[in-house]
Amino acid sequence: MLLLPASASLLFWYFIKSRSLNDLFRRLTILVLISLGVITLPIVLAIFILSIPYILAFIFRNFVLGKIHFKSHLQAKSQSQYLNKITTTNLAIYHSHNGSMDSFVRSWRADDESVINDYQWIVIDNYLQDIKLERQGLLSKEYSENLEVNIFDGCATTTAVIKLRRMSLIDYHKSEKGNFSRLIDWLFP
Repeated sequence: MLLLPASASLLFWYFIKSRSLNDLFRRLTILVLISLGVITLPIVLAIFILSIPYILAFIFRNFVLGKIHFKSHLQAKSQSQYLNKITTTNLAIYHSHNGSMDSFVRSWRADDESVINDYQWIVIDNYLQDIKLERQGLLSKEYSENLEVNIFDGCATTTAVIKLRRMSLIDYHKSEKGNFSRLIDWLFP
């Protein structure tokens, strides 16, 4: 508000002081540039201050990417343990928890954790589901053949394959219990 009357009085003063129309346009241009500079300077300064972390990240990106690369290398090394084959012990632990990963996590024991990991649990769950779908005739012929190959590749022994096939007859995720019984089982596994 105060800027408008000040600009008008400055414009009038420029009009009186200028000797020609060219001089008037030059002074007006300077006035507009100065007022734009005064208005935009805080905005530019705020944007610069807010962008400092991004500028630093861009400058030190090799250092940061090196850390991320090192971290991903460690993760890849730790994920190599997930490539373990499924054993009868893994299947016994899966069966003892009735196929419930939640029960497995809540009743955590160090010996179970060293024997079976989350990846193996999910693979067992997927194999059981695929075997059930195969029994119901819901899989294509190609998928069924690939499933057989994958199961034999994923299991350590033929005993594990046979046990997996037997376990597929059990419906692990179906509960015949009432809500209260399920709540008690969930609270106290």
